[in-house]
Amino acid sequence: MTSAAPAPEVFQATLESCRPLPNQSRLFLCVIGSATNKKLPRFDAGQHVQISFSLEGEEYSQTLSIASGPEKSNWEFIVAKPETKGPATAFLALSKGDTIRVSKPAGTFTLDRIQHPHVALVGGGAGLAPLRSMILSFTAKGCGFSPKSVVLWHGARCIEELAFQREFENLQSHSLFDFYYQPCVSKQGLVSGRKIIANRVDEAFAKSLGLGDHSAPESSFW
Repeated sequence: MTSAAPAPEVFQATLESCRPLPNQSRLFLCVIGSATNKKLPRFDAGQHVQISFSLEGEEYSQTLSIASGPEKSNWEFIVAKPETKGPATAFLALSKGDTIRVSKPAGTFTLDRIQHPHVALVGGGAGLAPLRSMILSFTAKGCGFSPKSVVLWHGARCIEELAFQREFENLQSHSLFDFYYQPCVSKQGLVSGRKIIANRVDEAFAKSLGLGDHSAPESSFW
């Protein structure tokens, strides 16, 4: 007789806050913390968790990538508000202090996949979450992997939708490592006087490598 697989470990958390990012109507930064004396489990930058919760008698679950640095006790997530109702709209309807169940962090989109001194990260929208976590882990003391240079290619439809733009620009000016931030906007004409590329982020990145037009996943290692 084959024994049943053990039930996945679940941690109790509470919603600390959930607010729209500056100049954003669709992207929200949500923060959760442990609901007990036990800390939330350790995670590697780039990993995701399964979030489950109840709202008005209905059960919901959603997979979200952690957007905060691994040294933080609370976790941050970037949640995109969809046009149709679903787990994301239900999550955004929760109130501060509501109970949330989170799985143990999982996923192999992590920094141990690379040990290269030069790193390029490409993403946009909610797909920026694991990339931000990686960048924040580089700035934290005691990070196991410390590259010489990091380039973030950040895509959005327009300048107003460039989430964390100011944070990344400040990091570019004060980083302990060589960090370069390249924003790209796809639904806007020429952006004069600013170092912003008017193109889809994947196409702009591929063009910088001399590859011409190229369609790529929203977030990827290159």
